[in-house]
Amino acid sequence: MKSNTLYHPPLQHAFRPLAVIVLAVCSWTEVSLAQDPVAPGTPAPGAGTPAVPAATDTTIPGTAKDPAKPAADTTTPPTTAPVDKPSSPFRTGESTRTPGAAKKSPFASDTGETDVQPKKGARSITDRSAEPENPDARAGGSEGNESRFVAPGFYGRGPQVVTPGQGQFARPKYRFGVSVGIGYDDNPDQATNANLGAVARPRKGTGFTYVNGHFDAQWLKPRTVFTVSLEAGGNFYFDRPGNSADGNARLALFYVNKLNPRSQFSANATFAYLSQPDYANQFSSTSSVAGDYFTGSTKFDFSYRWAPRFSTVTSASVNLLKYANESPTQLSNSYWNFIFGNEFRFIVSPRVTLVAEVRYGIDQYFNNSSLNDQTIYALGGVDWVVSRRANASLRAGASIRSFDSGGTNTAPYAEASLTYQTSRHSTLTTNMRYGFEQSSAAGDENLSYRFGLIYQQAFTSRFSGTAGFNFIHTNYNSRTGAKSTTDVYDLNLGLNYRFDRHFSIGTRYTYTLQDTSTGSQNFDRNRILFTAAYEY
Repeated sequence: MKSNTLYHPPLQHAFRPLAVIVLAVCSWTEVSLAQDPVAPGTPAPGAGTPAVPAATDTTIPGTAKDPAKPAADTTTPPTTAPVDKPSSPFRTGESTRTPGAAKKSPFASDTGETDVQPKKGARSITDRSAEPENPDARAGGSEGNESRFVAPGFYGRGPQVVTPGQGQFARPKYRFGVSVGIGYDDNPDQATNANLGAVARPRKGTGFTYVNGHFDAQWLKPRTVFTVSLEAGGNFYFDRPGNSADGNARLALFYVNKLNPRSQFSANATFAYLSQPDYANQFSSTSSVAGDYFTGSTKFDFSYRWAPRFSTVTSASVNLLKYANESPTQLSNSYWNFIFGNEFRFIVSPRVTLVAEVRYGIDQYFNNSSLNDQTIYALGGVDWVVSRRANASLRAGASIRSFDSGGTNTAPYAEASLTYQTSRHSTLTTNMRYGFEQSSAAGDENLSYRFGLIYQQAFTSRFSGTAGFNFIHTNYNSRTGAKSTTDVYDLNLGLNYRFDRHFSIGTRYTYTLQDTSTGSQNFDRNRILFTAAYEY
């Protein structure tokens, strides 16, 4: 009997592969549903612990690092847990997008680099931050592709490096506080040791109280940094002949703007009203009899990269020393100082940059125009990234000074600076300068060697200390043939203990010694101060 069913052998063979695929998919699904969920990145049983792949760490030093995250598993559907946004705008390594979508860092805007796909062989921000930055340290690089800002410092000082999340930029945007203290000064008037008869000022020690208030703020953007710091206060002596109070005020401003991948503008300014000598500042008074004075230093720099290995830095500086009670008979007169300079920088290697520099300086005196002069500097030097922890700068050459009233002096000139991170919790900064300083008569030669050192050490997270030393050696050669030398030694030590983010206590000791070849201006001074501070 014939069957009514049609027989189609070719159609039957066509459905066999499809049936095999369906059975395989069902079997795989049944096995997968029977297993427990496995976190992405978990190795299969018996596979051992896989090696963790190296990833670019873009967390800024000085902030808490994020816990290690497992590698993304592209075969597992994304979890429903919300993705946390970076707690800091400078943690550019995290992205809230899917793994395939690269989030562009605001600090990579000049090069187009992304956080997910870093350039092959590029160092992480953490690695670069461990090494003191030379503005021209990387041939062909652009300062715009760094998260850090590097700006030239004052003449004779090293470059200023701003790193988001470190130092001042790890603190709140606005901060203010007040400090009070009590201390003892055994020679507040810097009375000389020589017996000058009736005109001698008696040396008399006295206790004093200290009051100081301060405010600082910071604004940080991918291409711009601006900081301001203001403080004012005074010392009030218990038993001091004559003036019983010394007032002090300081204002510091810093600004840098990365205009484009090739150019940058920066401005640095400090202003102060002081009653005592400041031996760490080249343009502050070192006179023990001149009284209160106002000092200010401002410097502007424009940096431009003409080629991968060649760049220039054009600068202008205005400095001022003005005594509150000007006297025509005093040795040190008030004056303006203007300096214009241009650096030519050539990168020899990623760590070494050769520099040729020309400067032109003008001194204009308020009450004694016969001292007005002009000085030309021809300098050569090097900026050297010694290691990840050390950065050095050197300028040396010749200087020629001409007085408007007649007379010319020629002398060598040199300046150097070194910044060294001696350990994870300590830094050492030194500065040196040798060259002309103001004269008390036209044609006289006044050459000084200045050396400054600052050491900072964090013993614990709450306890820290500082040590500073300044040395000034001066050779004064008069047109009449008279010569004299002066040596100043200034040592200061400080300790600070912070109970919490608001309250702290500290102590500071200062010793100053002045030794002159004539002996008429020799003196020494000891000063100790205990303080308590509140910051918010």
